[in-house]
Amino acid sequence: SAVAFMKKNINKPLSLDDIANSIGLSRSHITLIFKSETGYSPVTFFTHLKIQHSCTLLKYSNTSIKEISYNLG
Repeated sequence: SAVAFMKKNINKPLSLDDIANSIGLSRSHITLIFKSETGYSPVTFFTHLKIQHSCTLLKYSNTSIKEISYNLG
């Protein structure tokens, strides 16, 4: 659920509170679960998603680096 929320909101700046609230868990609980399942904290995972999405846009679209940076933060 948290990953789906992150992907849906890839163009927004999300905090740990935003992610935790989206699935009804505390900050510490989501961090513990996320780290055990993925090896990353939720915020680090979200950053990786943004980087992956940026790479996809660079490869398969004509969007400039400047636009991608602006749109994904």
